[in-house]
Amino acid sequence: MSHWSCCPSACSFPSPSAAPGLAFYIAGIFLAASGTAAAGIIINSFRQAYSPSQMRGRAAATMAVLLAGTSPLGALLGGALGTVIGVRHALWVLFAIAAVSGTVMEARDARD
Repeated sequence: MSHWSCCPSACSFPSPSAAPGLAFYIAGIFLAASGTAAAGIIINSFRQAYSPSQMRGRAAATMAVLLAGTSPLGALLGGALGTVIGVRHALWVLFAIAAVSGTVMEARDARD
């Protein structure tokens, strides 16, 4: 089995003739994947540090349901937003939401 068949998004790569755009695309994908990996490590470390040992399985299962279970809802809402205001504008709205949520989380006082 080819590794390309496991990754349907590989079909959406831009053409190599757009070299500057391709470089930014690859850099963006790399940064997004790195952030996702780092977030997973931080979340799992936090859960292991703060969950009692007898509750870790339940805590992991709850987080998996909350994170993976809401993805279809987000896809539906994103598709509806893209249909109503256009894909480019929907991406800007989602970018703004992500930026604001990160800023709010950063501004909060850290708990001990």
